Amino acid sequence: MRELEGRAEALAGTLKAQDVANTLWAYATMGREPGAGLMRKLEGRAEALAGTFNAQDVANTLWAYATMGWEPGAGLMRKREGRMEAGGHPSPRTRPSSLPHPSTRPPPRLATSD
Repeated sequence: MRELEGRAEALAGTLKAQDVANTLWAYATMGREPGAGLMRKLEGRAEALAGTFNAQDVANTLWAYATMGWEPGAGLMRKREGRMEAGGHPSPRTRPSSLPHPSTRPPPRLATSD
């Protein structure tokens, strides 16, 4: 897992919005937290790409943060809120239909990646 995480960290600057959202979602789904270095890079990339996130990317990213018990950084939230104010409202269907509603799932036991 460490090798894969290292590769993800090396590629973080090239990720697109969906890639960032999917990576965060995957970690949360596995019940793991990304290492601190990767998390900083993912959050920085998410902030840089916030204006390009579609409704599904936003939903997956926020779901991952909530599932991992983390709060998105202030910069990311400011950019998302700015986009919403500019008319970039997500559609009502923002949660992947294959996932149970977060309120019905017990909190995961998160493992750290060493």
